[in-house]
Amino acid sequence: MEGRLELTESDVLHALQSMPERRFGAAAVSALAALVLVGIGLVQGFDPAIWMSIGFAGVLLVFTNLSSTRLQARRFFKDIAADRRETAYVFTPTGLEITTKHSHVKQDYEALKRFVLMPHTLLLYSSSSIAQIVPLRAFAPADRDRVIAWVQAQVKPSPKLPPTLRRTVGIWLVLVIAFAAIWWFLNP
Repeated sequence: MEGRLELTESDVLHALQSMPERRFGAAAVSALAALVLVGIGLVQGFDPAIWMSIGFAGVLLVFTNLSSTRLQARRFFKDIAADRRETAYVFTPTGLEITTKHSHVKQDYEALKRFVLMPHTLLLYSSSSIAQIVPLRAFAPADRDRVIAWVQAQVKPSPKLPPTLRRTVGIWLVLVIAFAAIWWFLNP
């Protein structure tokens, strides 16, 4: 299956929005902020100022996450030279090739670490943190289904929650609970 397109800023934006690391990172920061604000509320009482702080922090976190993703996508897109945005994709039952004006990558599916499939984008991870962006609009619908079937049959899907993030969130949760318990016992 062959597909060819010129990458756009929206392709890069969809890719960044599809990355589990970014989504789980934003969720972890939001959960930590909520725990801190609830902890402050438990210690000082939930008066209107605390409720307004919780609301303001929630809006600020959502706005920051959305705007930082858009800014990063714009920055990544500007870093790609205009003559390198034209990309050709060739998928076969055993591997794939991605070609731009200045580069050519040929890889077997077995060498890929994982994939993330979203409605607009297919991310193919060649390492734990480096992904190839494959906008699905590059293929006709029938070809798209065949490409997705090949990838799903031979590459592991991305885990729902990366193990390092799960461990980090667990440790932070234990530390926050321990701190709150110590504070509660030592506070007269």
